Amino acid sequence: ITRCLAEVLEGGSSEAPLGHLEGLSAEGIREYCVRVFAPSLARVLEKEVATIKAAREEASRKEEDVGGGNDKFADTAVFGELPEFHEGLAGKIGLPNPNLMEGIKAEHCGMDNSHKTFVPPNYPIETTPAKEYAAVTDEEEGLRASKASGGKRNVRRLAQLREHATAKEAGLLDAEIIALLLYTGPMYMLYNAVLRRFPDHHVKALGGNRYATTINCIVSGIIKLSRLMKLPSERLVFRGLGGREVPEAFKVADG
Repeated sequence: ITRCLAEVLEGGSSEAPLGHLEGLSAEGIREYCVRVFAPSLARVLEKEVATIKAAREEASRKEEDVGGGNDKFADTAVFGELPEFHEGLAGKIGLPNPNLMEGIKAEHCGMDNSHKTFVPPNYPIETTPAKEYAAVTDEEEGLRASKASGGKRNVRRLAQLREHATAKEAGLLDAEIIALLLYTGPMYMLYNAVLRRFPDHHVKALGGNRYATTINCIVSGIIKLSRLMKLPSERLVFRGLGGREVPEAFKVADG
């Protein structure tokens, strides 16, 4: 727009580009703007609006292609089979270590992927499973992780949450609190990869680590808390997944 106005500006000099307007009244300046600038500005705006419309139409067309199952834009989502549902969590990832605290530590600090860095999509930070375990079990490491995030994270202390009224009423174990703390941080990305078996590069990076103890503790902690937490009847919760084609099993009734 600035260039458009400069190109049609009349008179003046390099030293005083607007010097010729000095003698005009306020009314004269308004008339000058309408006569000189308005036609050129209208052409620029018309061109910009046309560009915006074209971009919106292209985006809408791609959305329709995805919604219509166009394989060019949509990959088929992967879901578990019915037998897996009946097998439960143990059938999918295995049983937890009887010593829950020991199992969680081993899964984050003693496995092949424990010191492999990753960057979760909602935290622009580089971390590792071992670092995340330290952040939620060591108060100083937790403070360091919070500061390193530039204010984007607030790692809660285990001792603080252990004394929380809801945690006490629910009867949460320390292992369940630690697992839930880990899940609410960057580690959720790796746990989801275990359960979804997707995306492939995340699954391969796990090195066979299924976080069985940690995920079982997350589930048991959520079950305990769900008995106390009530969702208001007027609140609706939606969960969606875009850009994916549903598999054939979703279109055929179970036999």
